[in-house]
Amino acid sequence: MSRADFRATQFGFAGYIRNPDSHPAPADVELRRMKVYRDLFFNNVEDFMSNSYPVLHELLGESRWMTLIKDYFARHQAHTPLFPKMPAEFLDYPDNEYSAAPGDPPFIRELAHYEWVEIELASADDTPDMSRINTNGDLLGGVPAISPLVRMLSCQYPVHRISADFIPGEPSETPVYLLVFRDRKDDVCFLEINALTWSLLQMISDNVAQHTGGQMLASLAEALPQFDPGVVQSGGMEILDDMHKRGILLGTGL
Repeated sequence: MSRADFRATQFGFAGYIRNPDSHPAPADVELRRMKVYRDLFFNNVEDFMSNSYPVLHELLGESRWMTLIKDYFARHQAHTPLFPKMPAEFLDYPDNEYSAAPGDPPFIRELAHYEWVEIELASADDTPDMSRINTNGDLLGGVPAISPLVRMLSCQYPVHRISADFIPGEPSETPVYLLVFRDRKDDVCFLEINALTWSLLQMISDNVAQHTGGQMLASLAEALPQFDPGVVQSGGMEILDDMHKRGILLGTGL
């Protein structure tokens, strides 16, 4: 068999495995065996996805969920064969291949991303270099250091509250700001925050210029003229202290 023929055989085999309704089974393989391969591949993917996205699975119901995963399995071009990375692959599907069906909730992408972040953080190996952190440093006079095990989400829907008993039909009037982080005990935690906390943590996360906490609060007060500067300053100090206690801020950089 030539290389071209072998490649064509591989594509034919994979095409049937992914979508037997649109691709014929290879002529030289018993159909019963092809069904075994098909079921093995698909069931592994479906089981992994249902465990990765339990809330989305429950909301869609078994029939719609299976249709969705079959469509994903047939159409999505994954960039990794590794099962631990497959939930991240699914995040691309709503943006690129997914077509909404009647009754589908409008927050599929946001809910999936929220559920994926928990998985991603639980297995992340972004261990901070504590040799470069003063855990008791002055957060106002020094440069606050944010943990690498923090993810900031801005959502249209309150995805952290969505369940079978709470299915929002419309987006929130204002953005929903969420922090997902792994704490000092390696537990993944979720926290809804306000716009001031979001803005301050975003500044800390993007702090390439190495501004101190006090300098960032001053900049934040200028950016929010609708608030009294003293309120921003005192509120910001409380936020810094609270984020440090939770392990979101590790201390100050050395």
